[in-house]
Amino acid sequence: MYTRSRQNAKDNNLTANNSPDDVDNTMTDNEDFPSCSVDDVNFARTVLHSERQITEISELARLIKVNLSTTFDCQKSVRKLTEDSTHTKRKMMELNDNFVQLDQYSRKDVAILTGVPTTDDETQTQVQDTVLEILKFVRPNLNLTMKDFSAIHRNGKTGRGSNPPSITLKFLRLHEKDQFMTRDSKTKFKNKSTNIFHALCPGMIKIQNEIKNHPRVDFVYYTGQRGNFTVKLTDGNLHKYIKNVPELESKLYQNS
Repeated sequence: MYTRSRQNAKDNNLTANNSPDDVDNTMTDNEDFPSCSVDDVNFARTVLHSERQITEISELARLIKVNLSTTFDCQKSVRKLTEDSTHTKRKMMELNDNFVQLDQYSRKDVAILTGVPTTDDETQTQVQDTVLEILKFVRPNLNLTMKDFSAIHRNGKTGRGSNPPSITLKFLRLHEKDQFMTRDSKTKFKNKSTNIFHALCPGMIKIQNEIKNHPRVDFVYYTGQRGNFTVKLTDGNLHKYIKNVPELESKLYQNS
């Protein structure tokens, strides 16, 4: 213990007698205390800061890559959904067209007579006799009788007025209806307010109104034989076998 105390006193005395420069030199020469200047410290801080920034930039780049991949997948999904929606819409239009054609086909042998005056006490027999008289006046060569029809009846209640209820005619044979419905200069009625039309289903009436409302259309008429329309334009040109407005637009574009 005595020896250790003397050694400590010696070390203390040595330290006390040394100048500050000597102490710095001693610390500098000591391998356990390497020298480190302010520039070195600042450089080390810069390196650490740069490494931190590099790490943050790498993480940001990774997130951007993930987001781009997610965005690309979303764009692919949107394109797929758009294509599916377009395909579904096209199929729905085709199904709707088929339904309209099928609904109209069930009315292929039916015609509607309008503008025929009526009375309060009108009977079914009177309606039939009046219709046959009108038909014979318009198409005497056909010589139509009740045997050529499965039904002739007034639509709605009879009554007086400027717009009497229409009359439904259901032909037994389609070709006789088509012969009668053929439009020409001979198609004239005694009463100017009387007219006859093909019986149209709601879907076909909608298509007819869409064609009629076209700015270049003057007149539209359902032909019957092919389930299409004959369209007269405002410039006098005539287009036959028109199914709908898009087909009419296509015809107008081809002729422009």
